[in-house]
Amino acid sequence: MKLANIALAASVLALVAGAAQAQTAQPYYGVGVDAFDFDSYTLSGRLGTNFSEYIGVEGQAGIGIIDDEVTVGGTEVEVGVDVFAAAFLTGRYPVSPQFDLIGRAGYYYAEASAESGGVSVDGDADGLAFGAGGQYNFGPAFRNGIRVEYTNLDGDGDSGDAFSVAFIRKF
Repeated sequence: MKLANIALAASVLALVAGAAQAQTAQPYYGVGVDAFDFDSYTLSGRLGTNFSEYIGVEGQAGIGIIDDEVTVGGTEVEVGVDVFAAAFLTGRYPVSPQFDLIGRAGYYYAEASAESGGVSVDGDADGLAFGAGGQYNFGPAFRNGIRVEYTNLDGDGDSGDAFSVAFIRKF
């Protein structure tokens, strides 16, 4: 069911993409690191396109690379995000050729696990995601960028935060 919701969100984004295709699209990809509330880290990839100077879509997916160690009732527990996927509608405000302010809103799905003493518990979460950040562009024709952003993950009766740093390359 969760993957069906992501597919639905991706379909809506594809419809928006088709409607905006008459304008000049500027596709990009990126790779980065996301830090979640409890100091769990994922390596993530992004693929997106800007349909105009201000509007675009973006998909993001990540896999867990570092889990957090927390103490619960005197017992050490490793907690981590294993898989993260999201689809976003993005808004961009170019302050200058070198700097963009970025906002994004969309839908996310995440799988997490906790392990202690050989016992493992898995869970998942999904819901709305809203974020903002900035991107510093550099290189020939400003085709490379470093993006820093914050995203609030609001779903399943709980919320969380993700902080990201990513390298972005425009095609």
